[in-house]
Amino acid sequence: MIRLLKFTFAVAAAGVLIGCSSDRCAVIDHPSEVQADSTFDVVLTNFFVNGSPSATVMTAANRDSIHIAAGVPSGWDVLSASYCVDTSFNIATVLRSSTPDTAALYTQLATYLTSITPMTPDAPLQDAMTGRTIKSHDNTNKTTVSVNTSNIDKWVGFSAPVNIVLAAGTKQDTTMPKADLLKILGANGVDTAALKTSQPLLTYITTVGFTVIPVVITLKVKASADAVNDTLYYYSKSAQMLSASSTETIDIGDMVYVPVSIVAAAVKRSAIRTIGQNVVLSKNSSGIAVQFTNSSPSQSVAIYNMNGTLVERIGAVNGTAQWNASGRFAAGTYVARIANGKQVATEQISITR
Repeated sequence: MIRLLKFTFAVAAAGVLIGCSSDRCAVIDHPSEVQADSTFDVVLTNFFVNGSPSATVMTAANRDSIHIAAGVPSGWDVLSASYCVDTSFNIATVLRSSTPDTAALYTQLATYLTSITPMTPDAPLQDAMTGRTIKSHDNTNKTTVSVNTSNIDKWVGFSAPVNIVLAAGTKQDTTMPKADLLKILGANGVDTAALKTSQPLLTYITTVGFTVIPVVITLKVKASADAVNDTLYYYSKSAQMLSASSTETIDIGDMVYVPVSIVAAAVKRSAIRTIGQNVVLSKNSSGIAVQFTNSSPSQSVAIYNMNGTLVERIGAVNGTAQWNASGRFAAGTYVARIANGKQVATEQISITR
């Protein structure tokens, strides 16, 4: 989560220099390995970003719809999509802290996922995605490749109404001195010296303002029956997609790619075994139950995603710690750190749907 917030903040920094709006697509949760012919959830966010070199919106922005297109290889399919818009999100308030509250961010995300509504299949979007060359980045924004969309076997599109309205002259959600923004960017790995060189107007700016509105999107994806290594592409934008020939230079959408491996063997959906002394672990497709058979004042389970970020900490109640991810966390791989006094064990969990 923090990684994608850093990415979005870098995007906002570029936008404040020219007073514009843009979209950035980021992956919140996506498995890197899935079972052949299985169905899993993908959680994405389209960040709508408006930036200005002042405390107010320079150019009015009105986005009435959100669009998502998934590019998948032959044998794959995207079964459905849902979304939720949060107009109260304030990214700068979170990142002003040197130690952002990641647990709070995941709690907020879980709240989003309880409020999602279905998106409508969008066949014209699928047609508009072909015949283009689009730059696609990985989720860290460190690697970018040019993708000929006609080389992707299948595009599946969805759309939904949103009501994002920013009037010219209205106050941005977040305002800060330029020096504070550069400090945050530098701490998050952005080359601020190169930014100053590429954007000479930065010299004359004293205050920056921006508004970041995330649209959380969940996709239900069905994997191919073949055991192969594939790459999935996700393209999002908060405006209608026109024909490829008319939008090549003005398209404000963004595309992210994710490599995925398919395993032929079924992922084990349930197991019961003993970990260390006095700890019995039960796993199923929605989470885990840890039974401590001894008494200790420090018995707990901490759940981490594969980026090493803590997503939830569960204390033992009457000797049992229960983590049920169903409905709150997307399918994927997690790691449980189980503490029983001075004994510590780790266990990998594959959440399936």
